[in-house]
Amino acid sequence: MFIALLPLLLAWIFIPFKRVAIWSVMAALVAAAILTAHFSEPLQVALDKRFGNSVWNRAENFRQRGLALHIAQESIRTLAKVGKFPNRDSVRAVTEQLPVINTPHTNINTDAMSANSDEQRNVHVIVLESFFDPITLGPTWVPEDPFPEDFREL
Repeated sequence: MFIALLPLLLAWIFIPFKRVAIWSVMAALVAAAILTAHFSEPLQVALDKRFGNSVWNRAENFRQRGLALHIAQESIRTLAKVGKFPNRDSVRAVTEQLPVINTPHTNINTDAMSANSDEQRNVHVIVLESFFDPITLGPTWVPEDPFPEDFREL
């Protein structure tokens, strides 16, 4: 906590707040921060169009942009993503359109999805960036199958 307050404390001590120029610079910085936060998505698109962005090669993005531009562009990208959660009604509308698959593994409790329920469910997403099976490395590298049998049946 003290480490976070240290820059503010030093700024309060060493910045001469009696000058009008200081207040105008601070107001411009606050206005720029508010506008950047409010218009982060169009700003992200414009920066990506102007300077480019490779999702898979972050190191090359850093080399091409340089430190200051890379930090600014990635901060704006993060601002554009943060806080964009779907509401309960839109999730319900989408899930009602999904087909029902009757398998022995399907165990959906519809009461937990009711509007009156405040119970939070865990969502597990398996991201396969490549279709690599570790079993192909042999028993020396992978002594037992890391995936459950149910996963192999899918």
